Amino acid sequence: KSSVQEICLEGWWANLLERFSLGERRSWSDYTSAEKLRILPSGQPQIPVVQRVAKAVYEESLPWILSLTFSTALSAITRDTTPLLCLACAEILFLIYCTLKVVLFFNQPTSPQPLLQSREWEDIRNYLWESYQNTASRRSFVMGWFYDAPFERLRHEDALTFLAWMKFGVSLEHLTTSQIMELEGHELPELEQQVNHGRSLPNRKHYEEPLHCVRFNLEPLRYRHKPLLFYLVTHGAFHFVTHALKNYGFKYVVAKDPKRDIAYWCRQPPRHKKGGMSSKMNPPLVFVHGVGGLAFYYGLMVALLEKITKAGDNTPLILLDLPQVSLRMYDEIPRIKQQIESICHILDNEVEQSNGMSTKATFVGHSFGSIMSWMVQSCPD
Repeated sequence: KSSVQEICLEGWWANLLERFSLGERRSWSDYTSAEKLRILPSGQPQIPVVQRVAKAVYEESLPWILSLTFSTALSAITRDTTPLLCLACAEILFLIYCTLKVVLFFNQPTSPQPLLQSREWEDIRNYLWESYQNTASRRSFVMGWFYDAPFERLRHEDALTFLAWMKFGVSLEHLTTSQIMELEGHELPELEQQVNHGRSLPNRKHYEEPLHCVRFNLEPLRYRHKPLLFYLVTHGAFHFVTHALKNYGFKYVVAKDPKRDIAYWCRQPPRHKKGGMSSKMNPPLVFVHGVGGLAFYYGLMVALLEKITKAGDNTPLILLDLPQVSLRMYDEIPRIKQQIESICHILDNEVEQSNGMSTKATFVGHSFGSIMSWMVQSCPD
């Protein structure tokens, strides 16, 4: 669930433009009052404008300060304003480029990805309800998706809206008649049994407004723009890590098809390289990094590699590269099924197999790297 504290500078400008375009006069207290919260199209409340701006400045000012300092210092050294003007023009063009990409490509509702073959909807639903011990905790879970509205406000139509997204990943009006009947015949009675002691939820009265519901893939994309220098640094860090890992015997394998394949670093134990001994290897260790990229785990990887080397271990190391969560400009993201297939292909290519058995592997992940659960669910063998 998104935090109520999440902010958006675009919303601030839209808020001001809307109010001034309507010719309304507002005092300063109108923009600072905690009681007067704006509502985003997704239904999420916004904190007051001044707090949003202050939060944005606090969280996002450092990259801009460094970028401005760099260009100003360069202009001072050369005693020419050309570097400062060139950077300003580059930043404007970069802003236009990123904004167009978000508006035209990224700010579109996404279709839900199918369930993994090893998962059934009934199992997921039952496991979900069983994970909560009592009615109160189940109510808290459901109403959390309605921005923590009181349970007494939940109506029959609101529950259907939530279930339509929960099961099919779309809004209620996009469901077929059979899908709606499925929700009303199975999912809604089950929800009422779990959160309302089996009693039917009341229908919405004509004067009641629908409850706003969190639906990630249907909500507008809210983002913060960062300066061009920020991405030059993050891409530079990626190339630095790639070069540094090569000194430890890693090779970097580029994704052949970015829409289907995952790039990775791989290091085979010296005794298993071509021309070496052919003793049996341990299962490979696959590391999946979190948001920020492998650069944040470089020290951990080096320490791990040094211990493995000193111990004389013969464990292959595979480090997956997920640029879409590595603070790098990257558009192509493989779907869950393609990522699973790609990881299996990596293991088959890089690790020796014996007796025709599938390659076993040990997965280690942090934060976003917990996607390794997809492998456990899809390929437990």
